[in-house]
Amino acid sequence: MIHFLKKILPHTLFGRSLMIILTPAILLQLILMVVFLDNHWKKMTMRYSESIAGEVALIVQGYKVHHQTNMIPTSLKSYFRMDVDLHEREITETKIVTKGLWEKWVVEFLDEALRVHISDPYEIIYNSKGNIVTIYVDVGRKTVSIQFPDRRIFTSSSYIFLLWMVLSALILSFISIWFMRNQIRPIRKLAVAADRFGRGLDAGIFKPSGAREVRQAAHAFIVMRDRLQRQMDQRTTMLAGISHDLRTPLTRLKLALSMQENSEDVQDMKRDVDEMDRMMNGYLDFVRGDGDEDIQQVNISELIEHVIDLNKEEKERLSYNTQESYLLSVRPLSLERCIGNLIRNALKYADHISISLTQEENHLFVYIDDDGEGIPEDQRMDVFKAFYRLDKARNSSTGGVGLGLTIAKDIALAHGGDVLLSESSQGGLRATIMLPL
Repeated sequence: MIHFLKKILPHTLFGRSLMIILTPAILLQLILMVVFLDNHWKKMTMRYSESIAGEVALIVQGYKVHHQTNMIPTSLKSYFRMDVDLHEREITETKIVTKGLWEKWVVEFLDEALRVHISDPYEIIYNSKGNIVTIYVDVGRKTVSIQFPDRRIFTSSSYIFLLWMVLSALILSFISIWFMRNQIRPIRKLAVAADRFGRGLDAGIFKPSGAREVRQAAHAFIVMRDRLQRQMDQRTTMLAGISHDLRTPLTRLKLALSMQENSEDVQDMKRDVDEMDRMMNGYLDFVRGDGDEDIQQVNISELIEHVIDLNKEEKERLSYNTQESYLLSVRPLSLERCIGNLIRNALKYADHISISLTQEENHLFVYIDDDGEGIPEDQRMDVFKAFYRLDKARNSSTGGVGLGLTIAKDIALAHGGDVLLSESSQGGLRATIMLPL
């Protein structure tokens, strides 16, 4: 039951806030309507019906006992506003003729009152269009018809009251919706700004507005954004200095080794220096992030084709046949590095790699499938850790330092997406790049 209620209840803050405001108001309106119909409308209608039933019984008694065929109609028209006449209509059983639910309720009260005073068969016809009620009663040789306006059996205040309730509920609902939209708008702006900042996009000029709590949350977001931006700028500046400081002694070491005799020890030292250079470049690529690259609208299909062209030596092992074009606002060089890292990682351990591109709901998916040995399921999350390498790859033959997947995931996260690893239909590993549209 609770699970069912969670499904049907609103999922947005706007919808839930409206439900909290409108539900008590609607329940109050329903309670008032029930109380009104039961106490006021029902009782007043019953009293009107009893009054009409008494008058009708008087007329019928007059025709049956005193045969006052002329005096009674004249007096009724004068005092009771009733039209009375005699007809040859045959009434064999009591019958009610009416249309509509409201009219049926009114006539049923009148029928109950007439049954108390009249034992002869009668027929009640309610013409709602003409606002006329006609009662036919068998008085023996003829049938008497008694006609009167319908306002004599119920009060028109019922319509006015119900109309006032409905209109007031609608007006209050529109006012509530207008106020709630104004209260929710700052929260939506804050959510959009946080989402754009999380995806590495420019959040633009964002000013706190709305209720006090919302302004506090917006101010906290702005402070957090500025702190993170300062930390990223400081990291970039520091790493630029580290890069400069480290490259100078490495260059001197390379120059000194090149002037030494080409012995086995010198070759080992050269390989160590090259490994240090490669590790430093990989580390700097990882911590440098996206830098100051601007967001551009790029055709992702063409970007994948460009990455494949960069690996032209291995182009025969790569297949990509997607014909559809998908435009997406991204950092082109960063996303190119992300896709390239995953493709080059697959080329090291597989013979054939297929790349596909699909769109599902609000995300774009880039699938990179290979026919290699894959990665054990319990290590698929660990391979995204910096400098983590599988046991069989802990050597320099593959040319990596354990940062390729880490950089790819970091770039995808900076775009508001992710990189996931799973089992491929080709028997190897599937790397999925998920990007929000």
